[in-house]
Amino acid sequence: MNEGFFYLTSRSELDRSLIEAELMTFAGVKPDRFGLGISRQRADISRSAFINLGAEMIFRGGDLEELKRHLPAIGISADGFAIRVERLGVQARVRSPQIAAMVADLISGRPNLSRPKVKFLLVMEENQVLFGRVFSEISRAWVKLSCKPHTTSSSIPHRLARTMINLSGIRPPARLVDPCCGAGTILLEGAEMGYEVTGYDLNYKMTQASLKNLAHFGLSGRVIQADAREIKGEFDLLVTDLPYGMNLAATDELYRGLLGNFINLAPISIIAVARDISGVLREAGYRSIEFLPAPKHSMTRYIFIARI
Repeated sequence: MNEGFFYLTSRSELDRSLIEAELMTFAGVKPDRFGLGISRQRADISRSAFINLGAEMIFRGGDLEELKRHLPAIGISADGFAIRVERLGVQARVRSPQIAAMVADLISGRPNLSRPKVKFLLVMEENQVLFGRVFSEISRAWVKLSCKPHTTSSSIPHRLARTMINLSGIRPPARLVDPCCGAGTILLEGAEMGYEVTGYDLNYKMTQASLKNLAHFGLSGRVIQADAREIKGEFDLLVTDLPYGMNLAATDELYRGLLGNFINLAPISIIAVARDISGVLREAGYRSIEFLPAPKHSMTRYIFIARI
């Protein structure tokens, strides 16, 4: 029996850097090219944006025949179970439902495919087979939240907003601030995940849109009209999408004013922006700066992870 955990992520070359960074944050490993990551860390990935499943390792071996020999010796018992089969980069002569049925015969208990109480995951790659018990699944809550009643054409995608929050490594409950909240996409994602959220925006109409969006989903948060360069407070993390580079003339002077204040609000800032702001972040006093591309249609946003 092999100890450990394995995770299945989404597979999107466009989002690969975000997927790798998110799994690294949750489980300390990067996924292989098929979206499989094997880790010694058990992580609740229900709040994730790109990690679909987490399973506790029961078996890891070379092929299905080895699995068939070992499962009876392990002695697995479960009532009301289902088995999910994922073939990653391999073709098998036997179809996935037949493989699941074969493995089910080696488990003591009755299967329940419609409403399983216990879920098992069987992953087949070219040179290995993994079998485990699922302990965490993605919630996909951003799909519901993306149907918010008030939005703008420049609003950040909800899935990306969720990823940005996760990349902070700060888990809820914690105090999250978005100093340029717009219609509240980041606030919605943070509140749904269990953070204590506070948003600011210079535009009064946007503050009202954020409040109405939060209320629409029964979520709570503070939203205040204020200039992001002047707000004060103490928070655990700052997450924001800077709209200035897309709709307004984004001058270095403006960025200096914003980032010079952001560093006073939280020890870590996760910032989406349409240009390289590494120099301005260093000038503001951030010591650790990482960035990831986040492509969207013909435009690429950059996600900066800046720490004091």
